[in-house]
Amino acid sequence: MKNPAPDGSPYRDIVVDDGPKAAIALRDMLRDEIACTFRDAPKPPPRNGVVAAGRYLCKTLRSGLQCLDCDLELAATLDMVSVSPRCIRVSALFEGASSWEVAGQQHVHPGQGIAQISALGQDTPIGFCEPMGQRYRMAGLLITPGFFDQGPEDLQDGLKELRALLDPGVRHCALPGAPALREILARLHAVPFQGALADLYRESLALGLVVELTRHLGDRAPGPAALPRRSAQLAAEAKARIDAAPEAVPSALRLAHDLGTNETTLRRAFKTAHGVRLFDYVLERRLQMGRDLLRDTALPIGDIAWRCGYGDPANFTHAYRRRFGCPPRAERG
Repeated sequence: MKNPAPDGSPYRDIVVDDGPKAAIALRDMLRDEIACTFRDAPKPPPRNGVVAAGRYLCKTLRSGLQCLDCDLELAATLDMVSVSPRCIRVSALFEGASSWEVAGQQHVHPGQGIAQISALGQDTPIGFCEPMGQRYRMAGLLITPGFFDQGPEDLQDGLKELRALLDPGVRHCALPGAPALREILARLHAVPFQGALADLYRESLALGLVVELTRHLGDRAPGPAALPRRSAQLAAEAKARIDAAPEAVPSALRLAHDLGTNETTLRRAFKTAHGVRLFDYVLERRLQMGRDLLRDTALPIGDIAWRCGYGDPANFTHAYRRRFGCPPRAERG
């Protein structure tokens, strides 16, 4: 069952719930007018081609409020860029791994059911690369500008901090200190009802999530500012060093020493600020660097492994296959 999505959402309303092998096409997920391009794919899947199998629900609950819930496995490798309209996304990943690129920044979903928020203040290209066979169990809520154009004036005033996230710019952070958001998203992923009662239950959870998110934000936007100044500075400096040269970070201990702190403090600050473990982020950036070198140069794979910080090419190949679903040599046909 599918219907057009509301204005401002990139996603089409649809319910696929015919068992773990139910086919899901790209056009079931994205609206036809959403620009989508595939990167370096010899045979990109067509819009009506099957890209996943499992359970997938995307449903508009009220104007400007759309919930997503899925338990699926990718049936094809997706390496694509789509343009998302202005919106706020709140989600939690309960199983699987996911990363994406927004405005030149690589983001890694924290997983483990930790809530994260991404706010896009304008139409924004989002790069997405995940291997065939990757499994996702997740739930989320999409808030578009239309949500804020309803209700009495005092309600709009109460939502001003949340609405401010739609101002021009791109904002993203994990919210490990928001267990209430995690609980609401977990319940949204496991709705115990059917039919109209299920819709009512989802809407109540979605509105509860909006209220809880507004309470959590208070008078500050999401980001490292929620940390003490020194911890926020450590997290930012660590991320900048990793982004500049991930191959040059041999260990969390060495990075902490270079930044004038201890390993435990750095790990805690990084996880709180960015929602992902420090060395998981290092490995993600190394593998993305390796992928770029494989595609853009003719360097031998052993040399690429060394440039990405891997002393043993076999370790690079193993990590690459686990992350992208194929060995490095497959990138060169």
